[in-house]
Amino acid sequence: MKKLNISEKNKNILTWCLMYLCLFMLIEAFQRSSLLQAVTYIFQHPLISLYNMSIIVCLSCFILLLKRKKLGFVIYSILWAILSCASGIKSVFRGDPLMAQDFFLIKEAGDVANSYLSGAKMILIGVLIIASIFAVVYTWKNEKTSVRFPNKFFTIIAVALVLGFPFLSRGIVQALNIKPVLWDMRSSYYQFGFAYSFGETVTSLKPSKPDTYSKDKIQSIKNELSTEVMAKVEETSKAKNTISSDVKPNVIGFLLEAFFDPTTLPGVKFSRDPIPNFRALSQKYSSGKMTVPVIGGGTVNTEFEAFTSMSTKLLSPGNTPYVQTLRTKSVESVASVLRDNGYTTTAIHDHWGNFYNRVDVYKNIGFDRFISGETIPYKTHSGEWEEDKVMLDPISKVLSQREDGNYIFGVTVQTHGPYDGTKLISEDGPKVVEGPLNENEKIQLENYAYQLEQADKFIKSVVDLINSTGKPTILYMYGDHLPALGNNFSVYDKVKLTDGQKFATPYLIWDNIGLKKNDEDIKAYQLSPKIFDILNLKGTTMAQFQRKYKQGNATEEEFKLMEYDLLYGKDYTYTDSKPFEIKDMTIGLIPLTVTSVEIKDDKVVIKGTGFTEQSRVLKHNKIIDTTFVDTTTLEVAKDSVKSGDSIEACYIDWKNGVYTKSPTFSVK
Repeated sequence: MKKLNISEKNKNILTWCLMYLCLFMLIEAFQRSSLLQAVTYIFQHPLISLYNMSIIVCLSCFILLLKRKKLGFVIYSILWAILSCASGIKSVFRGDPLMAQDFFLIKEAGDVANSYLSGAKMILIGVLIIASIFAVVYTWKNEKTSVRFPNKFFTIIAVALVLGFPFLSRGIVQALNIKPVLWDMRSSYYQFGFAYSFGETVTSLKPSKPDTYSKDKIQSIKNELSTEVMAKVEETSKAKNTISSDVKPNVIGFLLEAFFDPTTLPGVKFSRDPIPNFRALSQKYSSGKMTVPVIGGGTVNTEFEAFTSMSTKLLSPGNTPYVQTLRTKSVESVASVLRDNGYTTTAIHDHWGNFYNRVDVYKNIGFDRFISGETIPYKTHSGEWEEDKVMLDPISKVLSQREDGNYIFGVTVQTHGPYDGTKLISEDGPKVVEGPLNENEKIQLENYAYQLEQADKFIKSVVDLINSTGKPTILYMYGDHLPALGNNFSVYDKVKLTDGQKFATPYLIWDNIGLKKNDEDIKAYQLSPKIFDILNLKGTTMAQFQRKYKQGNATEEEFKLMEYDLLYGKDYTYTDSKPFEIKDMTIGLIPLTVTSVEIKDDKVVIKGTGFTEQSRVLKHNKIIDTTFVDTTTLEVAKDSVKSGDSIEACYIDWKNGVYTKSPTFSVK
């Protein structure tokens, strides 16, 4: 091999430096959806940019092992481009960037991707795929192979860099004062760079054990709660803001998808109020603003906080407990406490039951029954999503099964994004008559306002339904996050919403038992203690802790320790065993069963209960083409089932997989 002279070596080194600089700029440009912003970032934050480039260089040292080093670099660059492009797209539509935890949500991403990716975005992705393939093929054909270690000196430096960089990195992070903004990961990525920020989410998939974590410390915190909690409950009772201990009212809760008050957007005016019913109830009953951990998406993080009194931002960025933890681990929640106090606990959601693993999680947090979208017949849609009014019938039937002591929690979906910015869903919705928005943003906001108005009518229908029963009831509801409005949330930027306003949604606690109005602004993890106070219950361990924490009598470090113990630790909080038992959870309002099979001349008629449009017949665990006739009748082709076969009815999910199935029926 021809020996390189000094100038050629320097040229080679310079070429590689420029290649890495271009890769860094490409990564940041995809993350920010702007090449100009990427260049500006380098000049504004040169040291942090250099640190991010050093991460990229360090992780690519494997290229030294390759004979085709440029091909290795091209493939390495494509991987970074895919990650940063996905992060940029997710930031625009969901409000937060790509994090390591998102790879646990592949199936959920597949379900909503078509709704969020426009034709232009799909074309861009196609162009990038073609360009990537071309770059790989071109480099493969034109690059000459080289020795694996062309220079011993640089090889030694590379090995030292790989081994020493993790230790050196800690000092750099401290020197540059790099601290991830856990409550706003989008801003954190923009400030500290994609390479560092994404890597940070990888290393924090499971939070590290706090230094002060121990059995004695946890039990000490727990023991201090008992007397203080009972004193707080007694204090609330004296204020006549609780019910009598011998009354067991029905409790109904709702997570309202993407629900907020758009009339509060500065400078924006509507032709009419989109939420007159919610506003009237808020003026008469306890209400306020609730700080939530997400914007534009991430519903289950708010849901988790409101159920458990824990924070998703306290331990690791991008953490989604429904995905990483609660599929296999049980924790106390509003549902488990009410069930232990004699309530029947029912969850209702008009969308897919295994979305965000709810079908597994709800069992582990104390629900007796889950009425998911697969089990609800004759659902209607508004745009791409189910109309929330389809939940009224299941709610009515649950309430009719028991006089009192029902806990029902519903998750709405009708106001889910994306919101079309090219044409209106309906001409009858509230119109934007004033505001600093372009035409696309205006149409988006009007489409959102139309769906929001329908959600508001649903709220009125729920209250009317409760009043028609004449039963003592507490109804609480809250928005999970602000909707994703505009390109990269441009609507909120144009009206100059503050960070605090972007992470605040309304909540309301209605009742028909004469409770005192008690308005206050709260965190999502402070909602359940309010409900427990009204019911004269201590609540979960974390609800008890939140009462103390809210008063300033507990530290954030103790908050972290308690949450770590319950989610990732050894459950030192419980001296003997967990305070509630995991039980089998019923799927659907009506049991899914096959009661008879009749083989006719041209078809097979299956009779049973609980059938919906998502019902199919199973034979030998294989799904048979099935026609839904009504809630008691399914039909299949004559040659599909014969005498002597064993079959089941099942519900299928959005991937046409088996969601749950009935007991086996033998065909005679």
